[in-house]
Amino acid sequence: MVMIVVLEPISVPPGTLSIEALVEALRCLGGKVVALADDLAAESAFAIGVQPPAVPIRRMVFDAINIRRRRGALFGEELFSDPAWEILLHLFLAELDQVRLTAGGLAHRANLPQTTVHRWLLVLAARTLLVKRADPLDARRMFVELHPDASLAMRQYFMQRGAIQDAS
Repeated sequence: MVMIVVLEPISVPPGTLSIEALVEALRCLGGKVVALADDLAAESAFAIGVQPPAVPIRRMVFDAINIRRRRGALFGEELFSDPAWEILLHLFLAELDQVRLTAGGLAHRANLPQTTVHRWLLVLAARTLLVKRADPLDARRMFVELHPDASLAMRQYFMQRGAIQDAS
């Protein structure tokens, strides 16, 4: 299958394009690029006989993260502070993308202070929601990932969320 993407120029009257409008247009384009990448990955996997990735769930997780970022940008991050959920979302997305994250990488992706991430990692580990694994190549570094039970719970959450959206 061959996909052709055509980008069309937009005509904007002089003086009407604001930074906010440009940022929103880029966010929209970014979402379309992610959706296209997901579709291509699924098609490629199908073509070679491999189980396609969980594209719908990945897209819902990605959208959930972006919606949270937009809400925070509009109303202020401090009003909607929920570091535990932010961490779980990013760990789940990393799992879906088959990417390993360190605590520092997680802090960067989730746009949270490292001290906050470390504090919440202790809480989440105590509740058996995540697992820390030593890096076999660097003893100073630890990788963080969802515990299999937490991963299953995240999948169930997004599958139920998708079913609710489909029913409406």
